Order: sequence, then structure tokens, then C-alpha cells
Amino acid sequence: MPRLAFVNGQELDPGAPALTADDPGVVGQGVYESMRTYARRPFALGMHLDRLQAGSHALGVALDTALLEHEVARALRAAGAIAPGGELSLRVIVTASGTRVIEVGPLAHRSEAARAVTLPWRRSSESPLPGVRTTSTAHGAAAHRHLLALGADEGLWLTTDGRVSEAVGASVFAVLGGRLVTPPLSDGAIDGVTRALLLRMGAEERSFPPAALAAADEAFLAGTAHPARALIELDGRPIGGGQPGALTVRLAGRFADQAAALLAAS
Repeated sequence: MPRLAFVNGQELDPGAPALTADDPGVVGQGVYESMRTYARRPFALGMHLDRLQAGSHALGVALDTALLEHEVARALRAAGAIAPGGELSLRVIVTASGTRVIEVGPLAHRSEAARAVTLPWRRSSESPLPGVRTTSTAHGAAAHRHLLALGADEGLWLTTDGRVSEAVGASVFAVLGGRLVTPPLSDGAIDGVTRALLLRMGAEERSFPPAALAAADEAFLAGTAHPARALIELDGRPIGGGQPGALTVRLAGRFADQAAALLAAS
């Protein structure tokens, strides 16, 4: 799919070098945010930039969010010919040197439902950068290779003592005992923007094991691109009858309505 790339505000060929050999981003010292558009406008941009600024601060990098907001707007204008009539995805990267990289392309399509497996590796909640989305993503790449070999759509990270942490590319939500819950940040979950918005809608933080998830009334994965993607199977066992649940479908629609309202008010 066609994509555009901007480095420190200058458009480059997406295949051209973006970093110098001595940039710390080459060895994974950086942070990033994934975003998407609704009606071709960036959704929750302020929340994403606030998270990016917090992550940059953790790396000791001063970030001018006003400048970055201007660069995102410029990138979206330049992407006018990409995916006519469709939505766009953005990835904004800031390395520990302060280099800013923005990628823009068509929003990738995913199925409405996912089948997941628990990953064979455990995630420790002990980290010098808790909750920071860093560019050190080799562990995610290893997980995706594992999923590909198994024919699964998603994988779940568990904590060292066996609680659900999050999926490889999304937060995990489940209906347990009539309540919509998601693992707390203390279980290693990333404090994503979509997760935060769903918590504002009434979801609660609660630890739970994979057995509880498999027995949930329904479950879904929440990420920027797809705010409520039904999770219908875990390790070969159907969740909620193996079909998207009514709350999942309702929340997906409600989230789209909230996105439209927030954009209209901005």
C-alpha cells in the first residue's frame, strides 16, 4: 500500500534513510504512537501527543508537541491522494536524539473477530519504563512469527504469575460477572488512548487469569485502528459462543459516535 514519510518535517521517499548511523533510534531508543483518522481527521490527537510527550520525557527528550501537531497536519494534507474516500493510519516516532518520523498510509483492514492464543513467554511488570510504548519491538515481532506459525490472529501476554496482561497489538476487555473489565497497568498493560476512552465509558480495571477470559460472556480487543474487535476464541476454546457479543457490537458503534462528536467539537 502507498505510504508517505516525513522526517523532521521534510517529506522523504518511504524507502530512503531516515536516521543517521549514530542516532540512538537505530538501536531501539525511541517512542512511538499509532493513530488513525475518522472523516480523514486525526482522532484524539491531543491524547496521543500527550502520551508521546510523556514517553519522550522518560527518555530524557524534550518534545515540542505544537510543532509535531503542525507536522501531523501537514502530513495528512500531503496524503490527500492516498486511499481516496478511505481512512488513514499514522505512526509518529520520536527517537532519543529528538528525530521525528511520521508515516502515513491507508488504514489496514482487519476482520471483525479474532482468534487468540496465549503466548509461551511471560511479561514482567518490573520495567524502568512502565507503560511507555518504545520502538524496541523485537519481542512483538517474535510473537507475530509465533502466531503466524499457529495460524492465530492475536496472542496474549501473561504476567509472570499467569494473569492476562494485554494482546500483542491491543488491550484486552472482557465481560466478567456482568462487568466490563480490563487488566490494570500493574499487570503490564499499556495505557493506550482507546483503553483510556473505554474506561471513561464505564469499564473497570481488574486482574483475571486466561481461564476467566475463556469463560467470559464476551470479550474484545481494543486498539487505535479497531476500538472493539471481537475476541471469539482463546487457545481453541470459544468465547461467548464463538460470536461477537452484543456489548462489543454496541461499543464499536458508540465509539464511532464518540469519535464523530469529539471531532465535531474540535
